[in-house]
Amino acid sequence: MKIKTLLIFTFITIQTASSQTFQQKIQGDVRQGVLTETQVLYIRALRSFAPDRVPELYRDLSGLPLKSATGLLVRIRSRWNEFTPDQQSVLQSFFYRPDLPDSYVSPSGYFKIHYTTAGYHAVSPDDFDFSGVPDYVEEIANSFEYVYSVEIEQLGFNPPNDDNNEDGPEWDVYIQNINHYGYTDYLVDPGDPNRWITYITMDNDYTHTPTKGMNAARVTAAHEFFHMIQFGYYFRNEDIFLMEVGSTWMEDVVYDYVNDYIFYLSYFFNDTNTSFDYSDGWREYGLCIWFHFLEKRCGTRDIVRHVWEQIVYYPAVEALDMALRGMGHTYDEELALFYGWNYMTGSRADTTRFYPEGHNYPMVRIDGSFQFHQDTSFTEGIVPTAARYYQFSENNGNTITLIPTNLNRDDNTPGEFTLSLIRGEGYPLYTYLENNLQTRIIAEDYLRWKCVAVVELPGQETLFIPFNANQLGFSEEDLPASFPNPFMITNHAMTTIPFLLEEPGNIHIMIARSSGYLVKDENQYYESGLQLYYWDGKDDRGESMPSGIYVYIVTSGSKLIRRDKIALIR
Repeated sequence: MKIKTLLIFTFITIQTASSQTFQQKIQGDVRQGVLTETQVLYIRALRSFAPDRVPELYRDLSGLPLKSATGLLVRIRSRWNEFTPDQQSVLQSFFYRPDLPDSYVSPSGYFKIHYTTAGYHAVSPDDFDFSGVPDYVEEIANSFEYVYSVEIEQLGFNPPNDDNNEDGPEWDVYIQNINHYGYTDYLVDPGDPNRWITYITMDNDYTHTPTKGMNAARVTAAHEFFHMIQFGYYFRNEDIFLMEVGSTWMEDVVYDYVNDYIFYLSYFFNDTNTSFDYSDGWREYGLCIWFHFLEKRCGTRDIVRHVWEQIVYYPAVEALDMALRGMGHTYDEELALFYGWNYMTGSRADTTRFYPEGHNYPMVRIDGSFQFHQDTSFTEGIVPTAARYYQFSENNGNTITLIPTNLNRDDNTPGEFTLSLIRGEGYPLYTYLENNLQTRIIAEDYLRWKCVAVVELPGQETLFIPFNANQLGFSEEDLPASFPNPFMITNHAMTTIPFLLEEPGNIHIMIARSSGYLVKDENQYYESGLQLYYWDGKDDRGESMPSGIYVYIVTSGSKLIRRDKIALIR
């Protein structure tokens, strides 16, 4: 096989300060060491809550407003000791519960809307139904009523915690003049350190958001009420990225016709070589398509509720894994497919097989575009839980896009892989694509890598082919017994049993205690090559197994494929 090393160049467009957005300016100054992450939080807080106090260098820059300042407030609290006393004095005022003179209780009695018709925070006094309450306030109340009916009554989420009768028994919503969509603030219940009390703040007119007026208010109600719900399940600082992902997804569930979330997708599509759970106040809004993906893959919106039911016990990513396993999927497998789906947007969209609204989405950034003439191999790196996109074009009009994903979530060190595309058939451990083309991905920690090949053929349906990584000179002897091993239930949701198959077929998997007592007995169909079986430490009845040594046996007909041991520790 001929090996040709491809040099991938990144072209950086130099922008003047006047053409930069607020986000670009902030991120550029962080990269250059002009700003620290703590300074960025302070400037972003000023931009959202006191725009007249933003430093002049950042004051007049354009850019989309925060969909929710909830995450911003969480990050500020988590780094409070890093701010100067003067900064703390300014920031403290942003955490006070608003005090407004007027209020209106929604028809159901669930929500109390607080407002004023005078001064800086005034709502429009229009009252065309002569009810004595401004129409805008009534519309906000009606929006929350509808949001409640969808999120609680239809989707089955738990109602939020009550707020210990603060301003009455209702959930409180405050209308103020703010420089973002809204936010949900929280306090720890004085009587229970694991219980959070929340309230919502909304904007008074929504003239500064890309979606204007009541449609912006409606999706904000859907977004922020879901934050209230999330705090009612459980809250960890590190889970805030998934809270924003879920709340932005919820906007489109409750108000499908608005589609405000689409304005924020480019923050994610232009930044694929970044860890899945990275949160910067913009990217997590675009990541909302993760739940659109899971909803379509699992065939139900229940998957999102299952995630929050698991967040009570596990951090966000582990909760995702547990919820997915309960529906016959795994986080690792779905993450690789997710990055593959994200290629199928814009002009490449297939709204039947992939995202139903994918034709409205931006197109993902391609990391390398090449004309394929001969066997090619190159080595690159990807940060954990991220992906990259490499596109190869043939003279016959075929396009092959290879999307490797680094599934390692144990550390923050970028991983290196080698990707190959060759012409020919029958090469060991290569994946056949189409038209005499084969591919493979090689990595030292091969069990933590997956790749998706997207094959576009003129006039034909796009082929979507996921496959596993392997090692150079890979053999059965290279496989670990299982990983992690020991399998510590307190630290890991599953252990993974790898095995190699020369050809596809029905595989029999048994797991037994050292005494010989059989606890798992399954038959599954697998393709050829490296395959993975996951065990959660439970028997066929779903009962948790005690600590001990377990033996697994993998067979195909009368042929023994693998036999090894797992140490389970509770």
